[in-house]
Amino acid sequence: MKYKRNKKGQFVKGFPHNKGIKRTEETRKKVSEAKKGVVPWNKGKKMSSELRKKLSESHKGKFLGKKHPNWKGGKPSCIYCGKTLSRYDATLCGKCAIEHRVISEETKMKTKESMLDKNTKENSGYDALHKWVYVRLGRPDTCEHCGANGLSGKKIHWANKSGEYKREVDDWLRLCPKCHRKYDLQNGFMKSQYI
Repeated sequence: MKYKRNKKGQFVKGFPHNKGIKRTEETRKKVSEAKKGVVPWNKGKKMSSELRKKLSESHKGKFLGKKHPNWKGGKPSCIYCGKTLSRYDATLCGKCAIEHRVISEETKMKTKESMLDKNTKENSGYDALHKWVYVRLGRPDTCEHCGANGLSGKKIHWANKSGEYKREVDDWLRLCPKCHRKYDLQNGFMKSQYI
């Protein structure tokens, strides 16, 4: 059996000396017989309440935070407000990142214009088209057919009136999923098998 050694030829600490050795059935029985009847030194012994309290008091605060042997500096704080951050590689919290972002008005306008240009291309997909609608009409919250209000997320849709998905503000209406399916079915945009 070869033992793991370092460059100086010394045995490496922690390397299991019996790794890879398969014991025969006879050896396993011998080890089993030798260990039978051996009682651990602490079996059946219970600590007194006084001793437990002493141990508890002696360990309190010993391994907390910077006193712990594995301490690596902890999570960083935001450089502006001092809030503890969840990521070790971060320097700003979300709020301060937005407040202290230095972007000129000219750059903001260029970015907004380029986003609008991207979303006006005729070959853009479903997501781009709906973003275009959200930019111009906002998020819907009330169904125009049944009048249900306070809806958000998947409970309210922007439905297309013509079925051609035109980039016209007048070509869209707010509908809940139930009314949206009915509307599409009545106008022939959806087959009845999907209901």
